[in-house]
Amino acid sequence: RARWVTAPAWSLSPYTDQRVGLDAGYGVGLEYLYRRAGFDVVVSVDYSGINPPDGNFRGKGNDPATETHFLTFRNLSVLSADVSLIGHWNVLPWLEIRFGAGLGLGGVFGDISQITNNSGCTAENGGDPTRCYPKNVGPLNRPGVSNDEVLAGFGCRNGDGSLDTPSSPCYRRVDTYPMNARVVPVINTLLGLRFQAHEHVYIHVDAGWRLVGFYLGAGPEFRF
Repeated sequence: RARWVTAPAWSLSPYTDQRVGLDAGYGVGLEYLYRRAGFDVVVSVDYSGINPPDGNFRGKGNDPATETHFLTFRNLSVLSADVSLIGHWNVLPWLEIRFGAGLGLGGVFGDISQITNNSGCTAENGGDPTRCYPKNVGPLNRPGVSNDEVLAGFGCRNGDGSLDTPSSPCYRRVDTYPMNARVVPVINTLLGLRFQAHEHVYIHVDAGWRLVGFYLGAGPEFRF
């Protein structure tokens, strides 16, 4: 199966006052389905690319002037497995409605890095890295210039996150929970349809929430 994955900016609003959403994530996976009367037991292995664009973030209730951070995301992805119980109900001889949920674990790859902004950020300009940025670096998200090039010379000494402060910003890999977690829980929910395309071939069209955001996807099922 293949899926489009999204974590809209509004879905992060309970935890952040400033954020960038994920609009172009993807997932590919394999599933083994054990069919029972009224429900399926589904074991799945999934690889998801969840690399949002670089941008400014600020935690809920934090001071925009001193606690707005520019975050970069590099090769962020998750390899995960879960077991779900999916109920199914026949609507027509060739069509089923499916609904269910499951739990699993995932391993996180890639890095998230940050630098603290101190250019006089406010709630109004905090979402614009060309106006809210670390003064020693200058505006970020510049047209035609990668942020990696701009930030290359501003790393924290020895990766020490305590040095990244509003008075002296430096670029470092995020090492505070939950960003440094390399094994994470997976919650999977699903609502979808199953179409019979052939005696032994079915097509799934599914939507739901998994890992970090919402998804929409499809894939084949083969029965032997």
